[in-house]
Amino acid sequence: AASAAAASADAAPAAAVGRYIPPAQRAAEAAKAAKAAGMSASDAKAVADAANAARQVRGLMNRMGESNVHSIVAEIAGLAARLPRRSIGDAAAAEIMRALVEGPRASEQYAAALAAFVAGVSGDLGPEAGARFGATVVAALATERAAGRARPASNLVSVLARLHTCGLYPSRVCYGLLEDLSQGLSELDATLMLGLLRAAGPRLRSEDPAGMKDFILSLQARVSELQKSSGGGGGGGVGIA
Repeated sequence: AASAAAASADAAPAAAVGRYIPPAQRAAEAAKAAKAAGMSASDAKAVADAANAARQVRGLMNRMGESNVHSIVAEIAGLAARLPRRSIGDAAAAEIMRALVEGPRASEQYAAALAAFVAGVSGDLGPEAGARFGATVVAALATERAAGRARPASNLVSVLARLHTCGLYPSRVCYGLLEDLSQGLSELDATLMLGLLRAAGPRLRSEDPAGMKDFILSLQARVSELQKSSGGGGGGGVGIA
Protein backbone atom coordinates (compact mmCIF):
# COMPACT_ATOMS: atom_id res chain seq x y z
CA ALA A 1 0.00 0.00 0.00
CA ALA A 2 1.08 3.57 -0.69
CA SER A 3 0.67 4.61 2.94
CA ALA A 4 2.91 1.77 4.12
CA ALA A 5 5.49 2.68 1.51
CA ALA A 6 5.40 6.32 2.57
CA ALA A 7 5.91 5.32 6.19
CA SER A 8 8.86 3.16 5.21
CA ALA A 9 10.25 6.02 3.15
CA ASP A 10 10.25 8.29 6.17
CA ALA A 11 11.49 5.64 8.59
CA ALA A 12 14.53 4.52 6.61
CA PRO A 13 16.43 7.86 6.64
CA ALA A 14 15.38 8.50 10.23
CA ALA A 15 17.17 5.37 11.38
CA ALA A 16 20.52 7.07 10.97
CA VAL A 17 20.08 9.61 13.74
CA GLY A 18 22.58 12.44 13.61
CA ARG A 19 23.83 11.55 10.12
CA TYR A 20 23.13 13.94 7.25
CA ILE A 21 21.50 12.19 4.31
CA PRO A 22 21.51 14.15 1.02
CA PRO A 23 18.10 14.63 -0.65
CA ALA A 24 19.08 12.44 -3.60
CA GLN A 25 19.95 9.57 -1.26
CA ARG A 26 16.75 10.08 0.71
CA ALA A 27 14.76 9.87 -2.54
CA ALA A 28 16.62 6.72 -3.58
CA GLU A 29 15.92 5.07 -0.21
CA ALA A 30 12.27 6.08 -0.38
CA ALA A 31 11.96 4.66 -3.90
CA LYS A 32 13.62 1.43 -2.77
CA ALA A 33 11.20 1.10 0.15
CA ALA A 34 8.24 1.73 -2.14
CA LYS A 35 9.40 -0.88 -4.65
CA ALA A 36 9.83 -3.35 -1.83
CA ALA A 37 6.16 -2.74 -1.00
CA GLY A 38 5.26 -3.92 -4.51
CA MET A 39 4.70 -0.56 -6.19
CA SER A 40 5.50 0.29 -9.80
CA ALA A 41 8.55 2.43 -10.57
CA SER A 42 6.39 5.47 -11.33
CA ASP A 43 4.37 5.07 -8.12
CA ALA A 44 7.57 4.55 -6.14
CA LYS A 45 8.99 7.79 -7.56
CA ALA A 46 5.78 9.64 -6.66
CA VAL A 47 6.05 8.40 -3.06
CA ALA A 48 9.71 9.44 -2.91
CA ASP A 49 8.93 12.88 -4.33
CA ALA A 50 6.08 13.38 -1.87
CA ALA A 51 8.27 12.40 1.09
CA ASN A 52 11.09 14.66 -0.10
CA ALA A 53 8.72 17.58 -0.67
CA ALA A 54 7.13 17.12 2.76
CA ARG A 55 10.50 17.25 4.54
CA GLN A 56 11.77 20.28 2.67
CA VAL A 57 8.53 22.25 2.84
CA ARG A 58 8.17 21.52 6.56
CA GLY A 59 11.67 22.81 7.20
CA LEU A 60 11.00 26.04 5.31
CA MET A 61 7.59 26.65 6.88
CA ASN A 62 8.97 26.10 10.38
CA ARG A 63 11.01 29.26 9.75
CA MET A 64 8.07 31.30 8.46
CA GLY A 65 6.84 34.37 10.32
CA GLU A 66 4.79 37.39 9.41
CA SER A 67 7.89 39.28 8.21
CA ASN A 68 9.39 36.65 5.88
CA VAL A 69 6.37 35.16 4.08
CA HIS A 70 7.58 36.43 0.70
CA SER A 71 11.06 34.86 1.02
CA ILE A 72 9.66 31.51 2.20
CA VAL A 73 7.23 31.47 -0.74
CA ALA A 74 10.16 32.12 -3.09
CA GLU A 75 12.17 29.26 -1.59
CA ILE A 76 9.24 26.84 -1.78
CA ALA A 77 8.57 27.85 -5.38
CA GLY A 78 12.25 27.15 -6.09
CA LEU A 79 11.74 23.52 -5.10
CA ALA A 80 9.69 23.13 -8.29
CA ALA A 81 12.96 22.97 -10.23
CA ARG A 82 13.60 19.51 -8.78
CA LEU A 83 10.28 18.23 -7.45
CA PRO A 84 6.75 17.99 -8.93
CA ARG A 85 4.67 21.12 -8.33
CA ARG A 86 1.75 19.08 -7.08
CA SER A 87 3.90 17.37 -4.44
CA ILE A 88 5.14 20.75 -3.24
CA GLY A 89 1.67 22.27 -3.17
CA ASP A 90 0.19 19.29 -1.34
CA ALA A 91 3.02 19.31 1.20
CA ALA A 92 2.50 23.03 1.89
CA ALA A 93 -1.25 22.51 2.23
CA ALA A 94 -0.69 19.64 4.67
CA GLU A 95 1.53 21.80 6.88
CA ILE A 96 -1.00 24.63 6.94
CA MET A 97 -3.88 22.29 7.68
CA ARG A 98 -1.94 20.74 10.55
CA ALA A 99 -1.37 24.20 12.04
CA LEU A 100 -5.02 25.22 11.63
CA VAL A 101 -6.61 22.00 12.87
CA GLU A 102 -4.14 20.90 15.54
CA GLY A 103 -2.63 24.23 16.57
CA PRO A 104 -3.90 27.02 18.85
CA ARG A 105 -6.45 29.64 17.86
CA ALA A 106 -5.02 31.66 14.97
CA SER A 107 -4.63 35.39 15.53
CA GLU A 108 -5.75 37.78 12.80
CA GLN A 109 -2.10 38.44 11.92
CA TYR A 110 -1.28 34.73 11.70
CA ALA A 111 -4.36 33.99 9.58
CA ALA A 112 -3.42 36.85 7.26
CA ALA A 113 0.16 35.56 6.97
CA LEU A 114 -1.05 32.05 6.09
CA ALA A 115 -3.46 33.45 3.51
CA ALA A 116 -0.66 35.52 1.97
CA PHE A 117 1.50 32.40 1.88
CA VAL A 118 -1.19 30.33 0.12
CA ALA A 119 -1.84 33.12 -2.38
CA GLY A 120 1.88 33.45 -3.07
CA VAL A 121 2.43 29.73 -3.53
CA SER A 122 -0.61 29.55 -5.81
CA GLY A 123 0.78 32.40 -7.87
CA ASP A 124 4.15 30.68 -8.29
CA LEU A 125 3.05 27.04 -8.61
CA GLY A 126 -0.16 27.68 -10.55
CA PRO A 127 -3.86 28.07 -9.73
CA GLU A 128 -4.30 24.33 -9.16
CA ALA A 129 -2.40 24.68 -5.86
CA GLY A 130 -4.88 27.28 -4.61
CA ALA A 131 -7.87 25.31 -5.83
CA ARG A 132 -6.70 22.10 -4.16
CA PHE A 133 -6.04 23.95 -0.91
CA GLY A 134 -9.54 25.47 -1.01
CA ALA A 135 -11.11 22.06 -1.51
CA THR A 136 -9.08 20.71 1.42
CA VAL A 137 -10.21 23.56 3.68
CA VAL A 138 -13.89 23.10 2.77
CA ALA A 139 -13.72 19.34 3.46
CA ALA A 140 -11.92 19.86 6.77
CA LEU A 141 -14.38 22.57 7.80
CA ALA A 142 -17.30 20.20 7.22
CA THR A 143 -15.61 17.63 9.45
CA GLU A 144 -14.87 20.11 12.25
CA ARG A 145 -18.39 21.56 12.15
CA ALA A 146 -19.94 18.10 12.32
CA ALA A 147 -17.79 17.33 15.36
CA GLY A 148 -18.57 20.69 16.97
CA ARG A 149 -14.90 21.65 17.25
CA ALA A 150 -14.98 25.45 17.39
CA ARG A 151 -11.27 26.31 17.46
CA PRO A 152 -10.15 24.47 14.29
CA ALA A 153 -13.37 25.46 12.49
CA SER A 154 -12.78 29.13 13.35
CA ASN A 155 -9.16 28.90 12.18
CA LEU A 156 -10.23 27.42 8.84
CA VAL A 157 -12.89 30.08 8.26
CA SER A 158 -10.48 32.85 9.23
CA VAL A 159 -7.94 31.81 6.61
CA LEU A 160 -10.62 31.14 3.97
CA ALA A 161 -12.06 34.64 4.49
CA ARG A 162 -8.65 36.24 4.10
CA LEU A 163 -7.98 34.25 0.95
CA HIS A 164 -10.97 36.11 -0.46
CA THR A 165 -9.80 39.51 0.77
CA CYS A 166 -6.38 38.97 -0.84
CA GLY A 167 -8.06 38.10 -4.14
CA LEU A 168 -7.39 34.37 -4.46
CA TYR A 169 -11.01 33.20 -4.14
CA PRO A 170 -14.07 34.94 -5.63
CA SER A 171 -16.99 36.19 -3.56
CA ARG A 172 -19.14 33.19 -4.50
CA VAL A 173 -16.88 30.95 -2.38
CA CYS A 174 -17.65 33.01 0.75
CA TYR A 175 -21.32 33.45 -0.11
CA GLY A 176 -21.64 29.71 -0.62
CA LEU A 177 -20.19 29.09 2.82
CA LEU A 178 -22.38 31.79 4.38
CA GLU A 179 -25.47 30.22 2.84
CA ASP A 180 -24.48 26.81 4.18
CA LEU A 181 -23.85 28.22 7.66
CA SER A 182 -27.14 30.11 7.65
CA GLN A 183 -29.06 26.94 6.85
CA GLY A 184 -27.53 25.09 9.81
CA LEU A 185 -27.45 28.14 12.11
CA SER A 186 -26.22 26.29 15.15
CA GLU A 187 -24.34 28.29 17.76
CA LEU A 188 -21.07 27.28 16.10
CA ASP A 189 -22.43 28.16 12.65
CA ALA A 190 -23.43 31.62 13.88
CA THR A 191 -19.95 32.16 15.36
CA LEU A 192 -18.29 31.10 12.11
CA MET A 193 -20.63 33.30 10.09
CA LEU A 194 -19.81 36.37 12.18
CA GLY A 195 -16.08 35.63 11.95
CA LEU A 196 -16.25 35.38 8.17
CA LEU A 197 -18.27 38.60 7.89
CA ARG A 198 -15.91 40.52 10.16
CA ALA A 199 -12.92 39.49 8.05
CA ALA A 200 -14.42 39.59 4.55
CA GLY A 201 -17.76 41.41 4.87
CA PRO A 202 -16.61 44.84 3.62
CA ARG A 203 -15.02 43.36 0.50
CA LEU A 204 -17.99 41.06 -0.11
CA ARG A 205 -20.40 43.98 0.09
CA SER A 206 -18.19 46.12 -2.18
CA GLU A 207 -17.55 43.38 -4.74
CA ASP A 208 -21.06 41.93 -4.88
CA PRO A 209 -23.68 44.04 -3.06
CA ALA A 210 -26.52 42.07 -4.64
CA GLY A 211 -25.03 38.86 -3.24
CA MET A 212 -24.89 40.42 0.22
CA LYS A 213 -28.52 41.50 -0.03
CA ASP A 214 -29.57 38.01 -1.10
CA PHE A 215 -27.64 36.49 1.79
CA ILE A 216 -29.26 38.82 4.34
CA LEU A 217 -32.73 38.05 3.01
CA SER A 218 -32.00 34.33 3.09
CA LEU A 219 -30.68 34.61 6.65
CA GLN A 220 -33.74 36.58 7.78
CA ALA A 221 -36.03 33.94 6.27
CA ARG A 222 -34.10 31.18 8.01
CA VAL A 223 -34.24 32.96 11.38
CA SER A 224 -38.00 33.50 10.96
CA GLU A 225 -38.44 29.82 10.10
CA LEU A 226 -36.55 28.74 13.21
CA GLN A 227 -38.53 31.14 15.41
CA LYS A 228 -41.82 29.75 14.13
CA SER A 229 -40.73 26.15 14.55
CA SER A 230 -39.69 26.83 18.14
CA GLY A 231 -42.85 28.80 18.92
CA GLY A 232 -40.90 32.05 19.36
CA GLY A 233 -42.04 35.51 18.37
CA GLY A 234 -41.29 37.05 15.04
CA GLY A 235 -39.41 40.18 16.22
CA GLY A 236 -36.53 42.09 14.69
CA GLY A 237 -34.75 41.40 11.48
CA VAL A 238 -31.14 40.54 10.96
CA GLY A 239 -28.72 43.32 10.22
CA ILE A 240 -25.09 43.21 9.17
CA ALA A 241 -22.98 46.19 10.19
